[in-house]
Amino acid sequence: MFMKFGIRSVSIEDICNEVHISKKTFYTVFKQKDDLVWEVLELISREDCDVPPVDKMDRTRNVVDVAMAFRTPSVRKQNSKYRKFLRDLVKYYPELKNLYNEKHRDEVLRALAAYMELGGEQGMFRQELAQQENIYSLVVVMEMIVSMQEVIAKTEKSEERLLLSEAVADSFLRICCTAAGIEYYQRRYLDGGGQDTGKTKQNNIN
Repeated sequence: MFMKFGIRSVSIEDICNEVHISKKTFYTVFKQKDDLVWEVLELISREDCDVPPVDKMDRTRNVVDVAMAFRTPSVRKQNSKYRKFLRDLVKYYPELKNLYNEKHRDEVLRALAAYMELGGEQGMFRQELAQQENIYSLVVVMEMIVSMQEVIAKTEKSEERLLLSEAVADSFLRICCTAAGIEYYQRRYLDGGGQDTGKTKQNNIN
């Protein structure tokens, strides 16, 4: 129902009627509506992420492709059944969204450090970015990117959402990439207009 109508338009009574439970039963599971919204947010995050966690990262995959894949689910979500949910989350539940981002901050730091290190090994990312003090600077950049994603979520036209998301990915890669990384990004995604089709084996990276 959140996906179809948005969060704000759906009441607890609507939810209970939809799943044929009483409000009493609802409140034995969730203290308030915000708790249900949080669980839905966690579910979306688990089910619709193209970037694997650190313990499942594929070290044979070019990190530029990983960065571009991170852009893809964002655009897909905004164009999909999640759009109304995410729009209402940004507009009406900013505190909940910020709490969620803070909760996952350590995960973001760990993943960012791992991918920066891998990118340095591949020659795609600047090696100094994997250092701890620089990771925190990159998190600031990532938070700016999240802010841009909020702008994307509010954008009505799908073509404009895609262009904004492309601009965000482009900015991130130009900050992180070495000359070799920029060359790979330019050749694979700009000159040829290609998409990530899977893995880039180590012997194809350099």
